[in-house]
Amino acid sequence: MHAQTLKEVRDAVGLLGKDPSQGLAVLEAIQRLGIDHHFQDEIKFILTKQHLEWEETHQQAELHQVALCFRLLRQHGYTVSAVSARCGYNQTKLIERTLNHPYHKTLPRFMAKKFIGDISSKAKKWECDMKHLAMLDYEIVQSQHKMEAQQFFTWWNNTGLAKEMKLARDQPMKWYMHSAVASDPSHSQLRVNLAKIVSLVYIIDDIFDVYGSLDDLIVFTEAVKRWDYAEAEQLPHYMKSCLRVLFDTTEEFANEIHQAHGFNPISYLQKVWANLFDAFLVEAKWFASKHLPLSDEYLKNGTISTGMHVFLLHLLFMLGEKANITAEFLNENSRGMVYSAAAMLRLLDDLDSATDENQVGKDGSYVDCYMEEHKGITNEVSLSRLVPNCVRDLRIQMCHKVCPASRKKTEVRDALRVQVKDPLEGLVMVHDRQRLRIDYYFQQEI
Repeated sequence: MHAQTLKEVRDAVGLLGKDPSQGLAVLEAIQRLGIDHHFQDEIKFILTKQHLEWEETHQQAELHQVALCFRLLRQHGYTVSAVSARCGYNQTKLIERTLNHPYHKTLPRFMAKKFIGDISSKAKKWECDMKHLAMLDYEIVQSQHKMEAQQFFTWWNNTGLAKEMKLARDQPMKWYMHSAVASDPSHSQLRVNLAKIVSLVYIIDDIFDVYGSLDDLIVFTEAVKRWDYAEAEQLPHYMKSCLRVLFDTTEEFANEIHQAHGFNPISYLQKVWANLFDAFLVEAKWFASKHLPLSDEYLKNGTISTGMHVFLLHLLFMLGEKANITAEFLNENSRGMVYSAAAMLRLLDDLDSATDENQVGKDGSYVDCYMEEHKGITNEVSLSRLVPNCVRDLRIQMCHKVCPASRKKTEVRDALRVQVKDPLEGLVMVHDRQRLRIDYYFQQEI
């Protein structure tokens, strides 16, 4: 049934995609329903046609069509000029939902079920066919996610790290949710692997913030920089256990990438983990000495300690990107797209950590550093200056300086764009309000 429905919808998409206005509506529906992975060639055809005709058609088109075309082209990395238009009608309900769940900050899979319900039985035939396909696809994907989550939970329990470190965070569902950036159903093992990476970043962060003495943390970091388990001989058992899991998991990933794509990235993976440990150690030394760094110094180090570079490096290698492209994209001294995303993540994570778990007072804060340099300003004023700049830089770079991989691998774009949330709400994957939405989604579907 799924194959037959897919064929019918593909035929309809191919036919409707030739019409400018209907092509946009079809593309929007495909993405909102979370079935775009079936129609990559059709999507490219529609977007290329719209891009070629943009300057000629947007002057005569209706507001909705112009806005939709502009967003879709920008979203997929096409450069288009901005236009001005006047809204002459009221769409209160649609606008309210859009403001609550901005499309550019939301992963389509989370909103697909809601969009399915919005398509009435009186809709056009192609819409009804697409709705039917989306419902079938949704059930298949949710079953797949359930198996992936169980696979990751089993791995996490088998590491024994949660039992050894009772004060460390034990949040496997939250960690698995980070892997939602890899939305293509064919990337099942990729999602499991990404969840493993996220769990290690969190547990290592807690070792530096909650458990380790400074002397042990120095040895801990040196063992990773040398990638030598023997260096950890005198460390506490929980640190040795963590290193064992880190080394084994990283080498397993490197072997998988080598088998799948023909190159072994182990040296790059070792380096990015060493950089993360170095950044954590710098923060630990600041805390131990009660040193408050300059805000620029804090943020430069803090962009590395977010784990963003670790996450994206693994993601790109697992997607098959070669080392030279990936290394350039993730250059930690660059102030490009990854830096902006990591800076945004650092600011929002600092806000979240202010009241999170056992982390109070341990992590430091960019806002504290900034306010120390700018006497007399309030916390709210400092945030109003800092956060919008990061959001602006990231959005500009996502539109105009897209990583070569992200034009064909939407996971990279999703991994970056989900960080851009309202600072009062926090991260998509971190803040309690949004986490409740995500947990509810999975409790209902898994």
